[in-house]
Amino acid sequence: MKAAPKKLRPTAGTGGRRDIARGAGGKQRPAAQPARRERPPRPARERGAAEKAATKTFSLHWGKGVIEEEVQVATPHHRPAIQLLRFDEGEAAGSYEVRFCHYDLAGRFQRAPLILGEQDLAALGRALARAPKLKRLLAKLLA
Repeated sequence: MKAAPKKLRPTAGTGGRRDIARGAGGKQRPAAQPARRERPPRPARERGAAEKAATKTFSLHWGKGVIEEEVQVATPHHRPAIQLLRFDEGEAAGSYEVRFCHYDLAGRFQRAPLILGEQDLAALGRALARAPKLKRLLAKLLA
């Protein structure tokens, strides 16, 4: 008794046509699919490596440096942040600047204006307790 022929599924991009090839004896067989690329497992991070990764850097036209302090709050749409930028290189070396910015929900920095809801202002203000230098600079904004 012959085995039932294997059902062929349409492949992507064929407009519903079956991608088949003829094998020995004229029998139909499915066309070879490209091999799926496997990612190697990620090694567990050591404590020291995780601490080094926590240091965020930035690069602007007038200099480069590190984000010395940052506060963030989570909202349903994005993660607003206020950052204290310390310039180590370039014409602004040795100075500090404040950046109002935001991250998307996946944690990616967004190059777009920060829009902050009134209901999120208090939480961001409370978060400033963890960033004393940033809080001191922002106090000058209200003085």
